[in-house]
Amino acid sequence: MGLVDLQGQAEAARRRPRRPLEEALVHEPALLGEAAEPFLQALEKLREALTLEERSLLALRVDQELSWAETAAVLAREGEAVEPNALMKRFERLKERLGRLAKERGLVD
Repeated sequence: MGLVDLQGQAEAARRRPRRPLEEALVHEPALLGEAAEPFLQALEKLREALTLEERSLLALRVDQELSWAETAAVLAREGEAVEPNALMKRFERLKERLGRLAKERGLVD
């Protein structure tokens, strides 16, 4: 996959509609006022509990909104050749782990 392809996919990812609450929490926490601060701190602590590999995958998929192919390309540039299907499985396990951590910390029921 060439650089042009990746740029096109990245542009498409940026055009995806976001959910209003997600947008506010991630990009405009001040809009939600002080009530968002404990939640944002709890999210940061959850991220800190992850390995560097897990944080990288989460940042690429969630924060940067990259496709699986784009995520694989970024990781390949960093020296880790991995197939998109393998990343999907890793992300599935990561979501399960985050869910367990959130329950353990009383963030979700």
